[in-house]
Amino acid sequence: MAVLDRIPDLTSCVQVVVGRETMSGPKNNFDVFARGFTVCVEATAGARTGSSIICVGDMPYELAFARCLGARTIDIEVLRGGGESNDPA
Repeated sequence: MAVLDRIPDLTSCVQVVVGRETMSGPKNNFDVFARGFTVCVEATAGARTGSSIICVGDMPYELAFARCLGARTIDIEVLRGGGESNDPA
């Protein structure tokens, strides 16, 4: 996965990656993104045990979509710069 190749330290923290193939469409379409997001939420429910959903991404639209769906977000570029989150919440 390209995003994980750019930040290898992130690999150990990632629980689920849902790509375009799984979503069956472009992730810049909100409905398609929401389907993939739901897959992630359901797949990580047991591991999260009530903690926040965190979406790590590199595109402003995907971070905005994830926030609309209730996730905290982290921009890859913020991680690269040593920060933790750019989530306004």
